[in-house]
Amino acid sequence: MNKSTAPEYIKYIFQGMTLNNARILEVATGAGEHTADICDYVSQTKNISLFSIDNHAISFVLKKKLQQWNHFLTLQKMNMLNLGYPSNHFDIVSTHTTIEALTNGPVTLIIALNELRRVLKKNGFVAITSNYPFIKETDVGNEWSKNRWLFTKIIAHLLYLTHYEEIYPAELKKILQYCGFGQVCMKKFQYHLKSSSFIKQMDLEMNFLNTLLKKVTDSAMKKKLKLEIVNKYESCRRRLCPAVKLPAYYVVKAKKISSRSDHSHLAFSDGMILPLIR
Repeated sequence: MNKSTAPEYIKYIFQGMTLNNARILEVATGAGEHTADICDYVSQTKNISLFSIDNHAISFVLKKKLQQWNHFLTLQKMNMLNLGYPSNHFDIVSTHTTIEALTNGPVTLIIALNELRRVLKKNGFVAITSNYPFIKETDVGNEWSKNRWLFTKIIAHLLYLTHYEEIYPAELKKILQYCGFGQVCMKKFQYHLKSSSFIKQMDLEMNFLNTLLKKVTDSAMKKKLKLEIVNKYESCRRRLCPAVKLPAYYVVKAKKISSRSDHSHLAFSDGMILPLIR
């Protein structure tokens, strides 16, 4: 990949960073799309090392997908709440649409960010990509994505009692500052797809949801969810316009600072960090 043709969010993540001889950690390999984007972007960099971890075992299919970068990429099964790396080990840590799964309470997210800070070197950077919270959905693209996200949340809760929720950038910025990060900056991204490309993405999303649905043991609930998903899917396909605007996402970048500030004025309330009223 020519760096000039890289996805805009990838350019933003690494903007202003020195990549030669860098050691990078990607948290949550997932389907490997973000991993591939990073690998492609840094592949011509001298002495680069990229470690990508996931809470689940890395599949053979995914290993094969990423094997062209094996000379600098290491895939490992690891929990981001308990990273098996020494302190001050990485120059850059990146995580893509992962923090949404850590919002069942502020403590979980803070534990994760504290672990990321621990393994970062002094003046190292963290880059966090997340879906921008849905506010108003009027076009077909956003309607489908909102429904897909809603169904994913429902199925994940049925299977794993896992709570997924988007975090507003301002909230994430406050939590990062609380955890000992400074120079926090954010950029919002929006992109469009041709209908043909969007249909391919919808097909992938349907396969993903159906894979999750297979694990649901409640047959009545499974049948109801599947019918609802299919109806939403078909309705969206019928009304596609030539180009589809997809939901916005954002990247927050922050630098590890040498010492933590005094945050005694902050308190926890309903999953958020709020000023303590005395």
